[in-house]
Amino acid sequence: MSKYVNATSNKNNPTFYLNRGDFEFKPRVETVEGIKKGGVFEVEEMPKGMVVEIDPNNDMAVKPFKNGIPIGTLGTEPQGDIPREDRAAGEYEMQIAPVDIDGEIDWVQLEDTHALVKPGTYLAIDNDPTKYAIKSSATDVIALETRIENETGFLYVYRRGQTSKK
Repeated sequence: MSKYVNATSNKNNPTFYLNRGDFEFKPRVETVEGIKKGGVFEVEEMPKGMVVEIDPNNDMAVKPFKNGIPIGTLGTEPQGDIPREDRAAGEYEMQIAPVDIDGEIDWVQLEDTHALVKPGTYLAIDNDPTKYAIKSSATDVIALETRIENETGFLYVYRRGQTSKK
């Protein structure tokens, strides 16, 4: 799902998927331009400047900040198509938007042996100085993607507060 993310670590406005929840299609919506087709997302508005947090249920996705891990603010209004019929969250292509993050995006390697990693999982260097391990307490390196147990390789992370914005 990371086809939209701008993973260059010298940028602090990568593009994320937006979790807006379920969508209810309405064949007749009254607008200032007359009756049109449209609908309503569970999260009706995600305006530019809204504080967002890591969505623990979707890779490379954010949702409105409530009590999770805030990473920044939306840089624009949501971009992308809306469904043409009722759809539950996860049953349609999520919209996207750049996020002005309070840190940076990085690409790190996991230790060979690890439990399930989900977006929002805290990571840190442990035994191998070139690989990251899961930590139970808060760190400044936070997973943005899912990796199943013992799946090796790299994943995108958010480095809190380490911005390289000039």
